[in-house]
Amino acid sequence: MKDSRRGLIVGFAGFFVVTALLVCASEGLNSEGLYLLEFKKGVYDGLNFLGNWNSSDQTPCGWKGVNCSLDPKNPVVVSISLSSLNLSGTLSPSICNLVNLAELDVSNNGFTGNIPKEIGNCLRLEILYLNNDLFDGQIPSELGNLASLTSLNLCTNEISGPIPEEVGKLSSLVLFLAYSNYISGPLPVSLWNLKNMTTFRAGQNVISGSIPSTIGGCENLVYLGLAQNNLGGNIPKEIGMLKSLTDLLLWDNELMGFIPKEIGNCTNLQTLDLYDNHLVGEIPGEIGNIKSLIILYLYGNGLNGIIPKQIGNLSLATDIDFSENYLSGMIPSELGKIQGLRLFQLFENQLTGIIPDELGTLSQLKLLILSENKLSGNIPAALGNLSHLTNLQLGCNLLSGGIPAELGALTGLQMLNLSHNVFSGRIPPQLGNLIMLEHLVLNNNDLSGEIP
Repeated sequence: MKDSRRGLIVGFAGFFVVTALLVCASEGLNSEGLYLLEFKKGVYDGLNFLGNWNSSDQTPCGWKGVNCSLDPKNPVVVSISLSSLNLSGTLSPSICNLVNLAELDVSNNGFTGNIPKEIGNCLRLEILYLNNDLFDGQIPSELGNLASLTSLNLCTNEISGPIPEEVGKLSSLVLFLAYSNYISGPLPVSLWNLKNMTTFRAGQNVISGSIPSTIGGCENLVYLGLAQNNLGGNIPKEIGMLKSLTDLLLWDNELMGFIPKEIGNCTNLQTLDLYDNHLVGEIPGEIGNIKSLIILYLYGNGLNGIIPKQIGNLSLATDIDFSENYLSGMIPSELGKIQGLRLFQLFENQLTGIIPDELGTLSQLKLLILSENKLSGNIPAALGNLSHLTNLQLGCNLLSGGIPAELGALTGLQMLNLSHNVFSGRIPPQLGNLIMLEHLVLNNNDLSGEIP
């Protein structure tokens, strides 16, 4: 009898011990850890980077990629950084039960599916990096709830649909990156209310409509990238209100109309890429006011009129390309003042007159392509001073006289095309000094004598 009672007591004691252990185990990991384990259920971790996400811990503060506040009494998760861990799966809505989360970075992985609309519950979120994954679906309008968000990176995914109008409510936003997706529809007018935004990049999408005139409201914008879309209409003159702008990339769109002269007010601009559009009219002389300009690409449009002399004021420019337009008149000699110029292309225009001697002072020039114009006169002997030149193409013009022997000093030249002109006389033997030459094109001229 005593033995049976003793066994019963021991049995009850064991039951209470096990129950107590179960209670302790369930109370061991705090709620934030449980939310993260819920998130992990939707993640495939092939390389076991999240192997130390252990349910037996009291908090998740020591887990891979999890950072907590410094409060020793009540540490809370403030940052999740899981970039480049070869993770895949979906982004669980449970992630935004972490009410103190300020940074979420799951970039450079293989996450798929929609961006959950519950992301709008992460009200303290400041940084959201979902770039270089495989997210699809639309940008959730609930993102507009994130009043503290400063950086949003969605680039290089498979996101489609429009940019929601609610994005214009992100008053703290500084950085918006959404290039290389399938985003469509017009740009939301509200976007340009974002006074703090410095970078907006949404190139390589299928965005349509026009650039709204309200863009002038983004007074702190530094980088505006909308290349490779389906944007039409005019470039608004309000672009000139963006005094901090350093990069304006609008190439490969369907833009029409004139280049607004107000663009000359963007005096901090370093890159101006407007090529491969349907722009017409003259190149505004006001571009010469942009003394900081380095890259000026206007090729592949329908521009006409003369090249303004003010272009010679761009003393810091390295690349100027006005090719494939309908420009007329002469090449301004003022271009000789741009001493750092490395690339100068004017091919496929209707330019007349001579090649100015001043181009021979551009000692850094590597590419000089003036083909398919109506240029006349001689090749300036001064071009022989361009010791860095690798590509000289003057074909399909009305150039005459002899081929100057000075071209034999261009020992780095790889391409020399003088075809389809009216050059006469002999081929100078000095061209034999061009030991790097790969292409020599002299056909359709009036040359005579033997090949040296």
